[in-house]
Amino acid sequence: MKFILDTNICIHFLNGTSTKVKNNFLKYHNEICICSPVIAELYYGAFKSYHKNENVKRIDDFVDKITSLSFNNKAAYHYGLIRTQLEKGGTPIGPNDLIIAAIAVANNLTLVTNNIKEFSRIENLSLEDWIK
Repeated sequence: MKFILDTNICIHFLNGTSTKVKNNFLKYHNEICICSPVIAELYYGAFKSYHKNENVKRIDDFVDKITSLSFNNKAAYHYGLIRTQLEKGGTPIGPNDLIIAAIAVANNLTLVTNNIKEFSRIENLSLEDWIK
């Protein structure tokens, strides 16, 4: 694996709102993964949407076709380290984003997001924005 996708990139892919995301997804399909917090956020959005059943089905199909990484002991270590560094710097981030970042760092993956501003505060986290 080379890339781990943030929730916002998955949403752009699922909704077909970015040609660049779609093209990169097709180009790197064997090198892309997601993680359980991203899946949780996708389902949360689907369950609160107007077209709940349709959106849940789209997410079911999506997650069945992509590798998903879990929050394991190595990611937990990086979570603790990253959270401490951010809190000491007075720049904490949201809990789900922190877990996603820890999984990316633990697995030496580039996080693909269009939330570069928040994630750029994390040391040793490689980032790409497939929207811009």
